[in-house]
Amino acid sequence: MSYSKTMGVGMLMCGLGCLMNLLARLLRLFVLGEIFMVIGIIAGVGIMLYA
Repeated sequence: MSYSKTMGVGMLMCGLGCLMNLLARLLRLFVLGEIFMVIGIIAGVGIMLYA
């Protein structure tokens, strides 16, 4: 159960990073969007590797 929960949190982090990228691009903040995406994906993959 905890493995699935941790993997879900990791996937959620990746998804939130991509969502923040989309929202930043809609506001024409391209560099900020890329930073959000990279941080979200790195954090998500780190959490998934921890699991």
